[in-house]
Amino acid sequence: MSQHVNRIMLVDDDEITNFINEELIERMGVADKLVVCSDGQEALDHIAEVCLAQGEEFPKVIFLDLNMPRVDGLEFLRQFGGFPKNQAQNTSIALLTTSSRKEDFLNALSLSPNIKAFIEKPLDEKKISLFIAEHAPGSAS
Repeated sequence: MSQHVNRIMLVDDDEITNFINEELIERMGVADKLVVCSDGQEALDHIAEVCLAQGEEFPKVIFLDLNMPRVDGLEFLRQFGGFPKNQAQNTSIALLTTSSRKEDFLNALSLSPNIKAFIEKPLDEKKISLFIAEHAPGSAS
């Protein structure tokens, strides 16, 4: 059986990509809850309003696109670093991109210790399962 986590957040501005990834993650049954956001600002707002204000757990896993309008992945990482460490430290972030530029990954790594992987799109079952198994702290089989 695959690893399982409480909450996964998908952050990508591409509606088709989000739809496909949402279907894939739900079919795999690897999360109790899946939150889909269309940009970094929506994701930050969700964390502030739901996780902080309402006391729900932070996502255990965030699949984060780097290139988005409004608030991109790098700005999301800068602002995510401002959340309380005791809550944010258990979140593992995978950067999603169509680029394999190491500079992007190194720049992002300098912004957040939560980044655990750089994954080229598209997501698939193997990439999701491997990331959760290796990087989702506290996940259960």
